[in-house]
Formats: sequence, C-alpha cells, structure tokens
Amino acid sequence: MIGIADTELMREIYGIPNNFAKSSLYDHFLCYGERPIFATLAASDHRRKRRLSTSFYQKPSIQNPEVEAFVRDRLSALFKQINATLECCCPQDSINIYPLFNWFAFDNITRLLYGTSHGSYTIERDCWEREILLKLKQASIWGPFRFNFPKFFGSRLSKTLLRNGYADALSALGDLASWNSIKLDQVCEHGYSETGRSLFQHLLTSTDKDPEALSQRYISSEVLDNLNAAQETVSVALIYVAYRLSRHPDWQDRLFAELAKLPREDDGYPSFADIDGMPLLEAFVNEVLRLHPGTSGRHERIVHQGGIHCGDVFIPADVIVSVSTIALHHNEFAFPSADVFDPNRWLGGSYEEYRAMCRCFAPFGYGSRICIGRFFAELQIKILTAGLCLKYHLRIGHDLIVMEKTMRQTGTMDAVPVGLRCDLILAPKGIRTLEG
Repeated sequence: MIGIADTELMREIYGIPNNFAKSSLYDHFLCYGERPIFATLAASDHRRKRRLSTSFYQKPSIQNPEVEAFVRDRLSALFKQINATLECCCPQDSINIYPLFNWFAFDNITRLLYGTSHGSYTIERDCWEREILLKLKQASIWGPFRFNFPKFFGSRLSKTLLRNGYADALSALGDLASWNSIKLDQVCEHGYSETGRSLFQHLLTSTDKDPEALSQRYISSEVLDNLNAAQETVSVALIYVAYRLSRHPDWQDRLFAELAKLPREDDGYPSFADIDGMPLLEAFVNEVLRLHPGTSGRHERIVHQGGIHCGDVFIPADVIVSVSTIALHHNEFAFPSADVFDPNRWLGGSYEEYRAMCRCFAPFGYGSRICIGRFFAELQIKILTAGLCLKYHLRIGHDLIVMEKTMRQTGTMDAVPVGLRCDLILAPKGIRTLEG
C-alpha cells in the first residue's frame, strides 16, 4: 500500500468523477454476509446503495426538532448520571468519562436507527448493551491484527497465546449483531410505523424497487453497520472534546462566555440552531477534530486503469493507495505549527488561509464516500460541548505526561485512545476544585 498526503491526489482518488474502488480491506466489514454502504467496493454499487439512505441523513432531515429533542433528553440523562457519580466521589477524584460518553452516543444512534420508542437506555441501566460496548473497544484495539492476519485471528492458537481483551474482541461484533437482530425483531413486532422517524422505517418504505437493496438481510446489515460506526466515532470525538477542554481552561472560559449570551430552552441549554452559529465553539470543535479525527485514515482504494501520477512518481493500476487523514491535518502549509492545539487558527485569518485549511480538513472523509452520518455526529458533538461548558469545570485526572500517553490515539480504524479511558475531574459550575 502507498500512503499519500496530497490534496489534489485526494480529490482524484476519492472524488466523484473517478471514485476508485475500495480494496479487499473492506471485506472485514460485511454484516450478516451482506455489503452495507461502507463495505461496498465498486463505485457504481456504492452510488446505488447510497441513494437509499442519502435523503434520510441530509442536514435538514437530521438537524430538526425531533432529533434534537431526543439528543437533549440523552444529554440530561448523561449529566444526571455524571452528577450521581460525583456525589460518590471526593472533589479531587477523577471519573472515566469514556464509557459514559459511549452510552450517550449509543443511545442516540439507536433512536435514529430504530425510532425513539425503541431506543436504548444504556446511560441509566446496567444492561447487556454496556457489556457489548466494552467488548467493542477491545475489538477496535485488535482490529489491525484481524485485518492483517485474518487466518490466525480467532484460531485456537491465537486464543492460547493472546490475552489483554482478545477474547472480548472475538465475541464483540457477534454480540452486537445478535443485539441488532433482536432489536429489529422487536421493532417489526410492535410496528415500525409507530416508532417515529427511523432509518429502518426509511429503508423499508423506500420507493427504490431494487430487490437486493430492499432485502431484509441487506437492511439489517445497513442498520448494524450504522450502529457500530456511529457509537464509536462519536464517542471518540466527545472524549477528545472533553480532554481538550480540560487541557485548556482558557477555552472553557471563552466558550462559557459565548454560550452564556444565548437564550435557554426549557432544559436549561441553548437550542442547536443558536449553538451551531457560535464561531468560538465551531473553531474549538474543528481543532479537536483536526488533531483527533475519529478514524486513522486507512481509506484504501485501488488505482484504476491508466494509473496516476504523484508528483514525479507514477503509480500503476491495481496498486492500493490511501490518503492519510492525520497527514492532511498536519499539513504545515495549511496549518502552521500543526502539532499545536490552537482553535484561533480557525478565526480571523484571510479567506485564502481558511480555504487552505478546509482543503486539508477531512475528519469525516471526502468525496462521494464522505461519512453519511456526519450531520448527526456534528449535532451530538456541539450539543454536548455546549452542555459541558455550561455545566462543569473540567481538569485532567492524572499527571499530564501520563494523560498524554493514555490519550494517544491508536492507528486502528476507529482511532480509539490507547488507554481505552479518559479520566477527568469534573466539578459542577459554582463549585471549583481546589486547584481550579
């Protein structure tokens, strides 16, 4: 495989006119033996399948009162759970927010996929869903091993030699698939038309008459793929938002001052329409996603017939190439001092500078295969960021050097933190920690 960090080549490889086929890496992402959109290799097949879901995930369809209402409900439940945890802690005790934020993301995506009346309550309940989500973290860590050594992964010898969550990694995806099947059966039993707007309902009632696309197995595979992808990428983004807030108290104060000027809804928080227009919050979230994208960037494609040129180097047909998100986000021309967390870079620069950053900024992918759920992800990220800034003071829970090591992102598909945890000290507004 050849790694590329060039914006022009990114457009050639992932852009709509060429749209190179995906590599066999994506064979690992089949669900129930079917290829959901993410695992579809050929561009023509991808376009056909994506048409089924595109209208459901468009910005006006996602960023609407119904969706915002259940995300805000889950935010209130999350903060209630955090407060209950804090009541059992000393003021200087840290809490691991990773599972909490993961439950938040999972509860939200289940409401979008199955309907609000069939969403999970992972935040409040000690349930099977929590166990599955813990296992999925191990599956993320062991993902590269599964991709690179598929015959050895899951073998009797591997089970004997390997430890550190390997057994959980083996069963995680199967458990999630079983859970999804049970949930879909429940939705069908109760009548999907009464659950509110959902992806499952949208696919079942699609006017597209493609028999393969509308098969029950295909629809189940699409829902399962969306479930797994959304719960992980959003929770990763959320913990790095909180981590960066804890590292930069000046930005906590700036964001609080910006948000405090906005009118509040009945639940005590501004509307998403108001939050979405805040320049400081937008800059902060962009910078978090630049330094901590939710995917490692292994977006493999197969060079088409005729090959491509990378500068003076010719890459022939059938070679696998991949544009690295991390490399793009550290382009020194677009992002001077690229290793430095500086949301100010998104504010006050020239139009040319801003355009250069946008050309190298691809936290949700690029082109016709850009993440279909990015608008739902953005809604959750911004609502939770605003809520955290208005509700809590945040500080890191360990020595900074230790924290930096545990929060280093892995090179896995989901780019989870290597420590699989994020320990922070949270204090409700009005209560400062001793060092706060």
